[in-house]
Amino acid sequence: MQYIVDSQGIKISVVVPIEDWKRMNEDYIKNRNKQDVIQTIKDGLDEIKSPKKNGFKLMFGGTDNHMVLVDVFSSKGISGKEAEKSLDKIGITVNKNMIPDDPRKPMDPSGIRIGVPAITTRGMKEKEVKIISGWINEAIKNYNDEKALANLHKEVVKFCRRFPLPK
Repeated sequence: MQYIVDSQGIKISVVVPIEDWKRMNEDYIKNRNKQDVIQTIKDGLDEIKSPKKNGFKLMFGGTDNHMVLVDVFSSKGISGKEAEKSLDKIGITVNKNMIPDDPRKPMDPSGIRIGVPAITTRGMKEKEVKIISGWINEAIKNYNDEKALANLHKEVVKFCRRFPLPK
């Protein structure tokens, strides 16, 4: 098994051969201006936290890097573990994550962590982040409705075909 160490020093097992991972990261750095990426995400985050739209509570008010920490428990009444499973069913990968002063247990925390390099690497911008945030909201709202989640999955798959992974 091969491993990479992420920016937080956590060892991650990878299925992607290490050479491909290095190449993808090099391409990402070459083809993306960090400030452009951050601005894309900040603009898209307005949609996620807008009470009239989705009403999620973002920890630390947003992000200055490639990750967003969202308190789904206080925002939507669903645990991070349930949100992670629901989003996985529609094809959106997030991680359950503890939030500061989390009252819940580490294996069933209040938050989710959304990593955004996969979005920007595929060439998505603010418009696409807004669409994705809508799907996140719908999947969390309908976390017990398998039919709704299956329909959302179809939308996500169709959408992602428009933004293939770089080669």
